[in-house]
Amino acid sequence: MGRVEDGGFVWWRIYGWLGLIVGVPYMVFLGVTAVRFSGLYFMAAAVGGFINVFILQYSRTAFLWATILSLNPLLWIINGIYLKKRWNHPKVLQGSGKAMEVQAYPTSSDTPLTQDSAPPPPSKPIPPSVGPSNEDFRLAAEEVDRGDYDRGLWERFFAETDGDLGKTRARYVARRAAQIASQ
Repeated sequence: MGRVEDGGFVWWRIYGWLGLIVGVPYMVFLGVTAVRFSGLYFMAAAVGGFINVFILQYSRTAFLWATILSLNPLLWIINGIYLKKRWNHPKVLQGSGKAMEVQAYPTSSDTPLTQDSAPPPPSKPIPPSVGPSNEDFRLAAEEVDRGDYDRGLWERFFAETDGDLGKTRARYVARRAAQIASQ
């Protein structure tokens, strides 16, 4: 399945705006005309407005809560499928406050990974005659540092590691080092 680009967020925006423009005023109207429990309707309008503002900021948690609170099983199914395809999209991660934790693509301006974020060394040392050499790993790491990398391969590892930049980089460098060694 292909990556969801910005055009894939049309329903997201419609859902957020419908909640603000139709849902909140409707709850206020029910609160004004209700004989009993009018405070409950006003509270629902306030919560709905709050959630929909966050939906428009691409918060996946707000989208999920709005879907659940709709009490509509058909909407649960539709939005569940829709949200599943966009759960780890960089735009949604940024809107959910995960922007500092995950970056989709490294750039030359990114700071290199520290020793603390590097994967632990293997339990048994690899003999130098087997597999890629240290030079192959250095060349592969320099590709990433320069921003000159195979974007398709990077995307594949980014998806497989659920957006973990450290694991993505480690897998990418290992694969590229093996490719360089076989050339």
